Amino acid sequence: MEWRIIVAVLCLIGILHVPGNAAQMNNSAIYYRFTLHFSMNGTFLDVYSNSTDNETVDLRKNITSKVEQLYKPKYTNFERFEILHIRKGSIVTEGELQFSNGSKPNVADLTQILNNGSFTFTIIQNATSIAEVTPQNQSTTATPATTPVTNQTASPVTNQTATPVTNQTATPVTTVSAPAKVAQINLVFSIAKDFKDTYSNLSDPETKDLSNSITTACSRVYKNRFPKFYRMFIRKFSKGSIVTDSVLEFDSTNGTSPKVTDVIDTLVTAITNGVFNFTINNSSISATDITETSANRSPVLASMLTALWMTLASLLLSAVMH
Repeated sequence: MEWRIIVAVLCLIGILHVPGNAAQMNNSAIYYRFTLHFSMNGTFLDVYSNSTDNETVDLRKNITSKVEQLYKPKYTNFERFEILHIRKGSIVTEGELQFSNGSKPNVADLTQILNNGSFTFTIIQNATSIAEVTPQNQSTTATPATTPVTNQTASPVTNQTATPVTNQTATPVTTVSAPAKVAQINLVFSIAKDFKDTYSNLSDPETKDLSNSITTACSRVYKNRFPKFYRMFIRKFSKGSIVTDSVLEFDSTNGTSPKVTDVIDTLVTAITNGVFNFTINNSSISATDITETSANRSPVLASMLTALWMTLASLLLSAVMH
C-alpha cells in the first residue's frame, strides 16, 4: 500500500511542477509595453547577429536576467524583458519591457531604475532610451521572445508617386480580442521625409501622430489582405529619411501565418496603387519572421508530457517495489 501512496504523491508533484505544464504556462495579458534601448561598453562580435549562436544566447540570457532583476521588485505587474535585437554601436541592446494589468509605470521612473542599476556590464547612460509603445485602448497576449528566421528584401518599383506625410491624428483601429497565439513579422521601410530629432522619442506628441498615421494606413492594407491580421506597432524611428521599424502581428492560433514575401508584396502593391499619403522607398523594404515557435507550445502537448512523466514514475516505482 505504501508504494501506491508514494506514486500518488509523485503524480501530484508532476502535475504541479513539470516544466511546460499547461497549468504553469504564463498567459497574462500584456497591458503596457515600453521599448528599452541601451548601449554597453564592449566589443561587438559578429556572432551577436546570430541569435542562435551559443555565445549570443548566453549574452541575451545574462542581459535579460539582470534587467528583470531590476524591475521585478519595483513593479508587481512586471512580466518580462524581451530582447528584440543586439547590434553594433559598442553593443546596442533593443528590447521591450512588458507589464500586465495594474499600475502603469512612467518612463522617467523606468529610466531612473535602469540608470541606477548594478550590472556585470557597463551601460552607457547617455545612450539609454525608454518609450511607451502600448497601443491605445488595447491589450495584447504576451508574445514570445523574438528569433529571426528568414529575411527578404523587396525589389524596387519604379514610377511611383505619393504625397508627403502629414502629421494628422489617425482614426483608431477597432479593438479586437487578443489571439491565443501570435505570429510576428518585423517590417522595416524608409519614408521619404526629413527626420526630426523628436522622432527618436516615441512618447512625443508629434511622433505619436506620425506613428498613428503610419500604423492606421498600413493596418487597413494588411487587414484587407490577411483576415488573421491582428495589429501593427512601431518599435522605433531612426535616420535614413525616416526609417520605420515595426512589427506586424497575426493570429496564428490555427497554425498558419503569412510568408514574409507575401507581407512585402502586399506593401509594394499598396504603394504602387497610391494607397498611402506618404512616400515609401521600395528598395528599403525588408521583412523578417521573428516568431519563436517553441514559445507557442501547445498546452495539450504539455499536459500529455505531464501524463507521460507520471506513467513513467509509476512504472519505475512498481519495478523497484517488486
